[in-house]
Amino acid sequence: MSSSAESGRDSQTITLSSYRTLGFAEYGSPTGYPLIYFHGFPSSRLEGEILHKAARKRNIRVVAPDRPGFGLSTYDPNYTITSWVEDVRELVKQLNLQRFAVLGLSGGGPYALACAKDLPASMMTSVGVAVGSPYWAEGGFGDMPWWSRISYWLVKYAPGPATLLVSGLVGVTRLVTGTSWGKRMIDKAVEAERKKQKEKGESNQLGGMDPLQGEPIEESRQGLLRALFEPFTQGSKPTIRELKLFTIDWGFELKEVGYDKVMMWGGTKDVNAPISGVRYIASAVQHSELREYEGSHGEIVTQVDDILDTLVPEEARHLL
Repeated sequence: MSSSAESGRDSQTITLSSYRTLGFAEYGSPTGYPLIYFHGFPSSRLEGEILHKAARKRNIRVVAPDRPGFGLSTYDPNYTITSWVEDVRELVKQLNLQRFAVLGLSGGGPYALACAKDLPASMMTSVGVAVGSPYWAEGGFGDMPWWSRISYWLVKYAPGPATLLVSGLVGVTRLVTGTSWGKRMIDKAVEAERKKQKEKGESNQLGGMDPLQGEPIEESRQGLLRALFEPFTQGSKPTIRELKLFTIDWGFELKEVGYDKVMMWGGTKDVNAPISGVRYIASAVQHSELREYEGSHGEIVTQVDDILDTLVPEEARHLL
């Protein structure tokens, strides 16, 4: 359990002008330079913890909001990728953030691009998209794995059965991980990962686990399970809704994103967000820079230092 969780910084809320609740978590330095973090899919604000240690070291304050229907944020069946921008406007206004950086990871990528299009550059000091979702509306699913293609078909033609399927999978996963056998399997996986990272001489940033600090295995397991199930607190409908948003027109053309410049990161071995799709978005956005790394989707955590140093350079960390 991170210090963020212990102090209650990971379960905060505000009330929007629409009377909806917007949940958010904070990681890193409470008084540092603000970076608004958009979580992946399906995920929640708790995902922001992957940045906690690196952000704290750099005097960066990570603010990670839940999108509608995930975690603590009220579900809105009418929300879109572009309407998210208005939620962000209200969030930064209520938190009194005059200037901030934006980072979207995986499924948070389209939302970061929407902000890059609609929020003024006077507010955003930088915009980053890490292993962002492909632009499916223009055939960007061409290199996607078979399970992603099936998901696309289900949400488009059978959203009802898709919702039931996700609910069933979540229910079974809850049941299995609650058994003594399931707990042992998770603990073994955590121990194996710690050993692997320790042999590399690295600190595992995922989930805030650090083998050098020796966090109790049980706490690590509880943290992982909490992060796993938090997106489904309000059921499976929000998951299906958001997946559909990814697979249709995003509400803007990529060439309309005029922010200078959008930083992007993509893994050459990524099957969830194939590098071909990332390259396509980078080529379509007017001002962008793509940095490729040799690794998978999950290995984006190895790029955290570069991402934070790029989006919030040292000279900006004390300019609040």
